[in-house]
Amino acid sequence: MPEEILPWERPLGATPLGDGRTRFRAWAPYANDVGLRLRGEDVPMQDEGHGVLSLEGPAGHGDDYAYVLDGSVLPDPCSRWQPKGLRGPSRV
Repeated sequence: MPEEILPWERPLGATPLGDGRTRFRAWAPYANDVGLRLRGEDVPMQDEGHGVLSLEGPAGHGDDYAYVLDGSVLPDPCSRWQPKGLRGPSRV
């Protein structure tokens, strides 16, 4: 019987998948409304359970993004690239 992979056992942040797509995953257990701001558009993220949310979207290396938690625009705390500083958008 295969073991269940729990949401927190997968990497958080932006994971490029190739072919111009990226998987975004965030842990926001107390937020009521979580989205991803990508290319000027806010897209709702899907709840994976245990406070983890995810979205697979059209983004690749060099694209900026931010999370929108209950109306506040925030950088990705798991970002590997913050070219505009700690409070600016994250970059894939």
